Amino acid sequence: MSQAGLSEENDYLLLDSPWLGKKDQHGKTHLFKYSSQSDGQSFALLTTNLESIYFHSPEPKDIPAVPWEVDHPFLLGTKDLIREEFSDEPMEQLSGLVERIRAMIEERWDEVQLLIEIEDDVKVAYMRMDDFAWRLILNEVPPNQILPLLTRHLLHPLISVFANDRGIPVPSSSITSDESTSRLISDPEIMRAIRRATIKPKSQPPSTQKSQIPSSSNDTQGSPTPRKRVIRKEKESTPIPSSSSMPPSSPPRIPLESSSSNYPEPSSPPERPRSPSAPGIHIPSSSSQGINSSSAKKRTPKVIDQPSSSPSTGSAMDFKPPTQSQKTKREREKEEEDLMEKKMNEMKKKMQKGGTGKLGKRRLAR
Repeated sequence: MSQAGLSEENDYLLLDSPWLGKKDQHGKTHLFKYSSQSDGQSFALLTTNLESIYFHSPEPKDIPAVPWEVDHPFLLGTKDLIREEFSDEPMEQLSGLVERIRAMIEERWDEVQLLIEIEDDVKVAYMRMDDFAWRLILNEVPPNQILPLLTRHLLHPLISVFANDRGIPVPSSSITSDESTSRLISDPEIMRAIRRATIKPKSQPPSTQKSQIPSSSNDTQGSPTPRKRVIRKEKESTPIPSSSSMPPSSPPRIPLESSSSNYPEPSSPPERPRSPSAPGIHIPSSSSQGINSSSAKKRTPKVIDQPSSSPSTGSAMDFKPPTQSQKTKREREKEEEDLMEKKMNEMKKKMQKGGTGKLGKRRLAR
């Protein structure tokens, strides 16, 4: 067998052969190309899984010995078939085996069973159809032939079909397949089409999808954590505007003044029983207690401004806005009292006027 690589003759013969796909015992797809020699004494086979390229081009003298080289279950039927149906004459037997291999690959490929194995660090392919099977030792193509072989046998035919479908002229056959392929790929329309086709796998690689799934799951599962952080920010933000908007001495004044402003309302009812003792505190004369008691009732709201809820309200007493707000409340209370007095006076007047009528006379008579 040739170990240097695929010969130019076999390379040329395989150009006219179609690609055939077949899955092995592991479910992996392999592509095959087959071509018989012009004299019918040998054949050439090219196979690839798009990771590496292998070829098989046996010498005519090595073909009849293939079924007896190894003991394999696939080859048992082939040995019996050769003994029963093939001639003992070497040339007739050789041509019969090559014809049977050709018919198996070119005519009944769908019925072929493929088995890929490694024997003594050598890659081997077994093909079986009915009672006939064959063993093919696969030789790896040298690195300097990989890209030219792929360009001639796969890339150039694909790009030519694409150009014909889009009405793009294909360069003449006088140019090499490498140059023709480069010209077709450099066409602006084909370049845009290739770019559109290659963007899709790059936009959604499996690594980014795996990284996005746990992040989204963590966001959904850890949804309470941002809520806690928001609450902490709100707690921290509440003292910031109060300290920045007002001086440090103002916060204690506001609650004191608000509390002092709230005290006059509940303290107004107990002021009336304390009215007789109030004149003794403010006025020393004892003869004018009755007069002072009436005046003390009216002055009670003003006298309440002096007592404070805490001993540190001296600064709060100098603050004018709260006193104005207290006066407005007291004035409202006075207005309400005046309205009540007016209503009482009006009721009395109505009662007096009603005395002159029939009902009034009856009431007066009673």
